Amino acid sequence: MTRPRPAEAAGYSRGVLAAYFAGLMLAWGLAFGAIKVGLAACPPLLYAGLRTLGGGAALSLWAWWRREPLRLREEGTVYVVSSLLNVIVFFGLQTVTIQLLPSGLASVLVYFQPIAVGVIAWIWLREPMTVTKAIGLGLGFLGMVAASGQALALRHAGDGVAVGLLSAVTWAAGTVYVKAVQDRVSAVWLMAVQFTLGGLVLTPLALLVDRGQPVVWSWTLVGSLAYASLAGVAFAWIAWYAIIRVFPATEASAYIFGVPLVSVLTGVVALGEPFTPELAVGLVATALGIFLVNRAAPRRPAEAGEGRREARARPPGEG
Repeated sequence: MTRPRPAEAAGYSRGVLAAYFAGLMLAWGLAFGAIKVGLAACPPLLYAGLRTLGGGAALSLWAWWRREPLRLREEGTVYVVSSLLNVIVFFGLQTVTIQLLPSGLASVLVYFQPIAVGVIAWIWLREPMTVTKAIGLGLGFLGMVAASGQALALRHAGDGVAVGLLSAVTWAAGTVYVKAVQDRVSAVWLMAVQFTLGGLVLTPLALLVDRGQPVVWSWTLVGSLAYASLAGVAFAWIAWYAIIRVFPATEASAYIFGVPLVSVLTGVVALGEPFTPELAVGLVATALGIFLVNRAAPRRPAEAGEGRREARARPPGEG
């Protein structure tokens, strides 16, 4: 049974984790609006490739500065699988979803991810599945149905909903995979390599798929790419991997349920997108479902004592 490791044992203070939680919700919540703006001037796959290359370059510089071991020869399979799940497939599908749908609805569908994590982690990592979590999964699913009500009335929206849910499941599988292999490779290098490799695959693929679709370069597009690369990829994934390292996969995903709320407000306020009753119901049901799925069960005294012993045995600063 997987249980949370104390923050200090994983090398993070509670203050740092709190900053990561808040920063993650803001960075990813605002990223949907920024990406939506950028996609008006750039084809989706090319945008995803440039975004991941920029984030990968920033993360590679940070990994080089930290001088952590790469171990590419020994653990090459880990880097390839993580790149495939977390970047190449997920980012490609996510970007297409944002192009097909309003940014708020796209974020709701992509952040079906915590629901999917609950199921995959239960099967793969044997994280407990309680009645409360099962009820939460049902509420989360109903929330997705309610939120997608407006999309199904739009042209090609059915495709957008399907792509969004598929991107969420892919990301969930990547999250659980990273949790399963986190002690085999440096988290810093894993992020750097997966985004660099993903960008090197997505960018040339985009040049083949998006032929004939022009790129309208402007400072708006540059700013969109800069935010999506540095905040949406580099900073946000540093925070995300820190959270995954400390908490079980299912519980970690609970801390991103605020992202769709930030994204919807951004779409409504900044992009003039409608805030429909169906979307409101979907957001509430999804947030409640994710909360129930990830509500932590009380730790038994023996586990609490073991956690304290582990914290004393591991010096701070790891990770």
